[in-house]
Amino acid sequence: MEKTYTLKTLFFSFLFSTFLITQAQECDIIYVTTTGANSGAAGTKANPASLNYGLTLVSGTANKVWIATGTYNITIPIQLVSNLTLEGGFDGTTWIISNS
Repeated sequence: MEKTYTLKTLFFSFLFSTFLITQAQECDIIYVTTTGANSGAAGTKANPASLNYGLTLVSGTANKVWIATGTYNITIPIQLVSNLTLEGGFDGTTWIISNS
């Protein structure tokens, strides 16, 4: 009985940790800054993505992109998908939107 309990605990712990690792975005939002990451597990508050990379992270469930204030130098065409919401004007540290 004790061995079964340990195996079940390990199994559910593995599933939960796998779920957390694969869920890069928080609350279906992809966070973008001017200095964001261009690869890997990015798009979170703690590790925002660049604009181009953030747009590649958009999916059916993660379809909101919050863009921090700043100047984004765009040198290649941007591909936008349907059902995408782009919102700008956020502070890249606190992620509070500014009305200015």
